[in-house]
Amino acid sequence: ASDNADDTIEALAVEYCRLFIGPKGHLAPVESIVLGEGQLWGPSTETVVGFYAQCGIASCPDERTFPDHISMELDFIAMLEETDRHAKAQQFAHLHLLRWLPGLMRHVQANASLAFYPAWLQGLLAMLADEYPQAAE
Repeated sequence: ASDNADDTIEALAVEYCRLFIGPKGHLAPVESIVLGEGQLWGPSTETVVGFYAQCGIASCPDERTFPDHISMELDFIAMLEETDRHAKAQQFAHLHLLRWLPGLMRHVQANASLAFYPAWLQGLLAMLADEYPQAAE
């Protein structure tokens, strides 16, 4: 059974690299890239950093991770919830995650050869939309 698990892990790692890292046909899971700003650390990254600062969070302790990388934005929203700042989390979800994750999901659905990443992103988007419904106008 262990060989089978190792094969699955390897297949997912290869798929992850192909979808998100490159060398070509990939789309980095970073807000500024998915929004088509043409660069890492684009205008949306600055907006994310500003939002973090407003909530008392210094930007990335790890310089290798961009502040608008999916992992950082999800960590941030989790931290807001853990500290009972649901309204701030809702605002962040709508200004950021729910704006760019659908574009990432379209890329993944069009390019994935395994079901895992499309299913994961679809579940994540459904959960975020459910947790943070659009505020009534």
